[in-house]
Formats: sequence, structure tokens, C-alpha cells
Amino acid sequence: MDHDRAMDAVDWESCRVFLEVARSGSFSAAARTLGISQPTVGRRIAALEAALGVRLVVRRGREIVLTADGEALVADVRRMEDALVVAQRRLLAESTDEAAPVRVSVTEGLGTFLVRRLAGTTEPRLSFVVANETVDLSRRVADLAVRLVRPRQPDLVARRVGSLRFGLYASPAYLARHGVPRRASDLARHELVRWGGAIRPAFDRWVDEHAGDARPGLVVDSLALMREAARAGWGIVAGACVVHDGDPALRRVLPRATLPAMEVWLAAHRDVRRGPRVARTWTLLEQVLRAELGDAS
Repeated sequence: MDHDRAMDAVDWESCRVFLEVARSGSFSAAARTLGISQPTVGRRIAALEAALGVRLVVRRGREIVLTADGEALVADVRRMEDALVVAQRRLLAESTDEAAPVRVSVTEGLGTFLVRRLAGTTEPRLSFVVANETVDLSRRVADLAVRLVRPRQPDLVARRVGSLRFGLYASPAYLARHGVPRRASDLARHELVRWGGAIRPAFDRWVDEHAGDARPGLVVDSLALMREAARAGWGIVAGACVVHDGDPALRRVLPRATLPAMEVWLAAHRDVRRGPRVARTWTLLEQVLRAELGDAS
């Protein structure tokens, strides 16, 4: 395949979709990451193959595998993406466009807290990218990230801003039906709203250790849905104190139980961090998070 001539026949959006398929290994995973439908991913790949006149991917069961031409194209598209990301970071750092929002990656729990605390904030403008997994700031998925693990990438600037603490909560209706647990071992006799995501956080492992063979009232992979399930009376839930303490539909149980806390970090690519809008957003988020999460370091 003559890559120089062939690349003139395709658009960047199709290349971006193809690159995500190559990274994730499936159309469905690429669709979730890109926020588009799976059929749209399929149409983009088909259009790219038609424009280039080659087969780029083949199906092997549920997995998408690149052909030799696909592997060659991935290398070209990655170089295009790297150049584009570098240009975007430079433009963002130099931009004085106050109308453009700063994209902040947050988890569901911290996103809920920040939406409440920042209500009415008009400067800087914000756009939240909600993801419980770590996003790649080097690819400009977001401009800033609030993370629950310490960033290790050498091109990121990071600062610890506090600790996210967890407690146990249930609705008054549930407690009226099943009673209030007096000690951690009592959880084994209660119904629990459990986390069902692929990566299990420390607070969920704590519940495992203390609840024995308790029957889950509901298992979900959304922190927001876990809270709603507890509000509706499905059972006792472990959740972030900054989100659940102020909820009038929930009561804290076993307040002396010490669930594992998680460090909270602000992170940004060093080039993006220097931009005036991102710098102001960093300062705002750091102030709000430190004030609530109580980390003076």
C-alpha cells in the first residue's frame, strides 16, 4: 500500500476511530471510549477500507485483529495523533479563549461532589469527563484529572490534595425493616449494595472481609447507581463520605468503622498545566478539594 497517496483519500475522524479499534481490540469498546455507537464504528472502518482499497481488520470470534496493512496504517496514524496532540497542547497553553471549557476527568463520586460544590461557578468554564478508570492525559482525553491513584507518568505534573474517606450508609426504610447493625460482623446478616466493576476498590474489599457470606441486595458497576439503590432501600452501601453524608435519604451506620481511604491527586500534562485557563482551574479545584478532604500536605 502506498501510504502517502492513500492517506490523502481518508479523513482524520475515520483514522481516529480505526486507531481506537486497534487499541481496544473491539468495535464495542472503541464505541464506548469515543462516545459513538457501535454501528458508527463499523461504518467508519468500512469507509476507511474502501477509501484505501485494503482490508484493515478481521474478526476472530469476539476479537478484532489487524491485518498486515492494518498494522502498517496504525503506525502512520499514531504518528499523526502524536503530532496533533503536541499541537493541541501548545495551543491550549497559549490560548486566551475564555469561552472554551477546561475538560476535567473525574470519577463518579468526586464528580458528584464537585458538581455540588462548584454550582454557580462561571469562571473558568468546566466540562467534566466522567471515568472511573484512569484516562490518558497525554492523548488530551482531558486537560486535568482528579485521580484516586498517584500518577506515575514522567510527563505529568501531579499534586496530592487530600484523602477520600468512605463510610457505610442505608435508607431509614431499610433500617426499619432489617435493624441497625451494631458491629461490623452484623453486616453478614444484612443485604448489601455491592460494586460490580472489573477493578475492585479497597472499600469493597473491606466489605468482603467483614460481611462474610452476606447476600448482595444488588450488584452494579456504577457508583451513582449504588447510591440510588441504597436510597431506594436495596441494602447497605459503602460510599464516599463527601457524597453520602449530606444525603437526606441516607443514614450512616457503623460510624466508627474505618474503611480504607484513597489518596486524591490533581494531575495535568506539564505543557497544558502552564496555560492560564488550566492554571486557574487547577487552583480552583485544589482549593475546593483541600478544603473538604482535609489534606494539609
